[in-house]
Amino acid sequence: MQVGVLFYVTGYTIDPVTLGRAVEAAGFDSVWLPDHPALPVKTDLPFPMTGGDFPRLYGEMADPFVTMGFLAAATTTLKVATGVCVVPGRHPLNLAKAASTVDNFSGGRLLLGIGVGYMREEIELFGVDFDTRWSYTRETIDFCRRLWKDGQADYDGKILRYPEVIIDPLPAQRPGPPVVIGGMNTEYTYRRVARWGDGWLATLPTPEQIAVGRKAITAECEAIGRDPAEIEISVLTHEADPALQEAYAEAGADRLVVMLYNHPGRAVTPDEWLEVSAVAATSPAPTPDETLRALDLVRTRAGL
Repeated sequence: MQVGVLFYVTGYTIDPVTLGRAVEAAGFDSVWLPDHPALPVKTDLPFPMTGGDFPRLYGEMADPFVTMGFLAAATTTLKVATGVCVVPGRHPLNLAKAASTVDNFSGGRLLLGIGVGYMREEIELFGVDFDTRWSYTRETIDFCRRLWKDGQADYDGKILRYPEVIIDPLPAQRPGPPVVIGGMNTEYTYRRVARWGDGWLATLPTPEQIAVGRKAITAECEAIGRDPAEIEISVLTHEADPALQEAYAEAGADRLVVMLYNHPGRAVTPDEWLEVSAVAATSPAPTPDETLRALDLVRTRAGL
């Protein structure tokens, strides 16, 4: 079982160079970075975790591709990942270029976690129709993959249309970096992962839910003649002790990703995970020392 961490890097937290070096030295395999390019001040949608306004943190997140450049430059083996990139907030050509550059310069260490967002006002800031954001995202990833293959492609989809363009440097991973689809435990997610994803990033599921998801993804893969072993499942948690690693591995997961930002610095039981997530997102930013202490505790409990 691989173990990574997820962290909200902002202008008020530990810097990415120090974070990356500490995470790699501790034996974690990856750092995952959330993404919100911009936060509307007024939204009709309440913050799902509290029912109130969205925390300012959602507008403070550093650009993940710039941050991954710092992380990769400061490390040698650590995978750098978006957890997840809000694709409707990215122009397809800019996304293709940014992802291929990070993967090329890091020597093939990018995991491109993707999602579509759930806040209408945020998505519409970028001129994307909220109701067709999944179609936009699928066409964007399809176009990116064509560009990553040869560095040159055109596109004629239902939403996207581009003349032939050049996008270089090419990603080091061939034919491109893995695309990890973030999504809830639904049939739609399983189908998307099997049909056009390379992995699934699941948020705070139980091992039983992962087992259901793995079985469904396997069935979807077999129905289209795809090898289910190609799909990697990563699970966002607040804990990664050996017992949890074993439970999730038996359910079909390949990696646990511990939410490090404002981690309470103690063992966190699964029934606390939602509450701890809400407190973490709405509390002041952790100091660098607090983050490093929490990292050491998570490392120790994970047996790394």
